[in-house]
Amino acid sequence: MCRNNRAGFTLVELLVVIAIIAILIALLLPAVQAAREAARRTQCNNNLKQIGLALHNYHAMYGVFPPGWGWRADGNHHNSWAWSAKILPYIEQGGLNDAIDYSVEYHNPNAPQNHALVKQLLPVYQCPTAPKNVLVTCSNDGDNHEDIAETNYSAISTHLQVFRAWAGEPDTDESEATGVIYGHSTTTVGDIFDGSSNTLMVGETDTSEDDPTRFNPIYFPRWCGPNGACRFGKFWPALNLITTAFGINSDANFEESGVHSLHPGGAQFVFGDGHVSFIGETIDQATLEALTTRKWGEVNDGTGY
Repeated sequence: MCRNNRAGFTLVELLVVIAIIAILIALLLPAVQAAREAARRTQCNNNLKQIGLALHNYHAMYGVFPPGWGWRADGNHHNSWAWSAKILPYIEQGGLNDAIDYSVEYHNPNAPQNHALVKQLLPVYQCPTAPKNVLVTCSNDGDNHEDIAETNYSAISTHLQVFRAWAGEPDTDESEATGVIYGHSTTTVGDIFDGSSNTLMVGETDTSEDDPTRFNPIYFPRWCGPNGACRFGKFWPALNLITTAFGINSDANFEESGVHSLHPGGAQFVFGDGHVSFIGETIDQATLEALTTRKWGEVNDGTGY
């Protein structure tokens, strides 16, 4: 009688094979994640390039970059339309732009069509690395309304610590508005004395879901209901400004409105000439501020970031 003496895997051999596979997966996973992040960062870069081109197309049409927000006839500015709404025709959103009634603020009860339009989540305003944009709370009726669409890209209005980066308001010091796009700005390329290729115009932003602002007693129940159950974030239809006062990727909260990105190590920016660059979060603060101001006479050779 013939007997088959071929042995199978022993338990030790099986465990060794499993360990080798686990090691290979552990080695490959960071590379896969890095490749995915590189793709997301490239898409974010493309979004910002499109925004930069749109800003320059607006400038070509009107002779100035769009203001941070506009004015109503009665002088009220808090609820007026942002620069990121004014460039809609130049980011392939002409239909949305034509449907908006710009003669009133976005939540005016006499223009109910605006209420639905400002809830449009636009792909060009979504950084792929950031969490998916959502509807955030803007109404102050205490009903926790999620009534306006979030964005991951905001204009840089100042290098100073200004409440929500609202530099350029009529009740603030005009000298606070040191960036290119701010409050009621009418900035031209020629006004950027420090050089358009050396001056920031738009940067990345993101607001954490556990941002302490939503639990600030001044916001509930008037804004967020009794439990702070609302969302805060920058939104493209109005008041879409940030500051470089807190550096890049700091713990600045919503009211401080700093530059924040989920790309590892830094954030991406549109410069005044429309080009896009990634700037590391370890940049010297003085250099970052010099890149923000449009006419303070600093010399930037591009080697400090």
